[in-house]
Parts: sequence; C-alpha cells; structure tokens
Amino acid sequence: MYYIKYIPSILINGKIFWGNWTAENLLEAICSSLLKKPDVCFSYLGLPGIHTTLNTKTSTKTIILAIIIGSFIISLVIYIICKIQIQRNIDSNLDSSNFGHKINTVVTTYLALKDTNKIQVTDRSD
Repeated sequence: MYYIKYIPSILINGKIFWGNWTAENLLEAICSSLLKKPDVCFSYLGLPGIHTTLNTKTSTKTIILAIIIGSFIISLVIYIICKIQIQRNIDSNLDSSNFGHKINTVVTTYLALKDTNKIQVTDRSD
C-alpha cells in the first residue's frame, strides 16, 4: 500500500514522485527507473548518440570489485612500507648501540653473582 502525503503525486515503478511536474521531469523519472532504456530516453533527454542499454548490475559489481582490490593493494603497500621502515629503525638502533659489550657485561655480572651464591650456599652448609 502506498501512502500519498503530497498532492499532486504520481507512482512510477513503485516510487512516489511529487511536486511540480514538467514533461522532462516525468520522462526523466520514468527513464531513471528502467534498467533497459528505450531510445526515446536518450534522444529526448539530450543524450545523442547513446543507444546502448546499461547493465547496472554488472557495472556496479565491477566498481565494487575494483574498490575492494584497490583497497587491498593500498593496504598491502602501506604494510610493506611500514615493515621496511620498522626494520630500518631496528637496524639503526642495533648499529648505534654496542650490544656486544652490554651482553658481555650482563653475562659476566650474572656469572659473578652465580659464583657468589654458590660460595655463600657452600659456606652455610659447613
């Protein structure tokens, strides 16, 4: 059931159109609701030379697929750039610090504490 709220109104392919009408407005409303447009839609509305039917389902699917693929490619490029930048940052931090010396210091300290603990444990058991 259609509820007419405004007068004058007209129902075209299940859609209510209302307001001041002209022949061009009504023809445009009718033609925009059709998937296969007759030649009169193209010639009267000022689109000369276009006599092909538009397959909106195929073109819409193609556009959506192109957007998805484009988004995926952009995300992949951003991911790769970020990964390269993070790797460069890590490499520069490793090169700028003398980690070999720090590791040796930590291991030496650990071994010294371990030996100290063994001596203290041995002394207590006596």
